[in-house]
Amino acid sequence: HYVFSLPVALRGFFQRDRTLLKDLCRLANESLVEYLRAALDRDDGQPGVALTLHTFGDYLNFHPHVHALVSDGLFDRSGAFTHSPKTSLRGLREIFRAKIYRLLVQRKLLSPALVRSFLRWKHSGFNLFRGDPVPGENRAELENLAQYILRHSFSVEKITYIPEGRVVYHSRMNQTTRRNFEVFTATDFLAAVTQHIPDKGA
Repeated sequence: HYVFSLPVALRGFFQRDRTLLKDLCRLANESLVEYLRAALDRDDGQPGVALTLHTFGDYLNFHPHVHALVSDGLFDRSGAFTHSPKTSLRGLREIFRAKIYRLLVQRKLLSPALVRSFLRWKHSGFNLFRGDPVPGENRAELENLAQYILRHSFSVEKITYIPEGRVVYHSRMNQTTRRNFEVFTATDFLAAVTQHIPDKGA
């Protein structure tokens, strides 16, 4: 299980132009293929990959990120499988970051000069997560993981409506705000939820 996340500074581009979200999934997939081929020194191998896109964070903020369920290695054209060694995520992060910046420059949303400035940041803001491999026979864990990445943007159980027109939304402890809830006006809550509805045909 891999998760690809973008820096806060770039998320607005994907919120204003939803066509970029398809590119986000495509580039995550391309990055995984390149990374695993380099790790195994195989230029013809193909991983098994299933991607799902989330646009939401814990508190319904716009936080586009890609979840990927990936085979732990590569298949060749004959169907033979080669297991991947455990490698650092740094290479995958660099590949993904370069592809995202190239996309935004091509779309004329970022200038090459600004990208060079971003590349000097100590912390790039590109976050990658890789979970421990799940054995194929562990059906319960595989099902839990699949349900997790296919979950809805919000949970009814986390919502408390206050008659004065406020909505309290509970979630995990937020390290920035130091609380595990967010308070919305009713209309702001509806706006927060509906921003995650995909465009027609998406």
